[in-house]
Amino acid sequence: MLERLKAEGFDVLALHHAEAILRHDAPEAVADIEAVLSGLRVPVAELVAGGGGEAKLTQRLRHGFGNPCPLVLIGIPRAVVTE
Repeated sequence: MLERLKAEGFDVLALHHAEAILRHDAPEAVADIEAVLSGLRVPVAELVAGGGGEAKLTQRLRHGFGNPCPLVLIGIPRAVVTE
């Protein structure tokens, strides 16, 4: 599951049978996750800038995913962080 993202350097951890659930009951969700994250580029300023409220990165991911699945954890590789 999410092999394309793993090949791009993302760390993927599926918890509590999430892989089986997504693969069999929601394969379109897997395609959506890969589509959103494959195009992800994160300006370094979004990671280190201070301020209140929801971070720009969080807003971008929320708009891309809607309500993310808490059973799949995905670590973002350094390669998607831009200057």
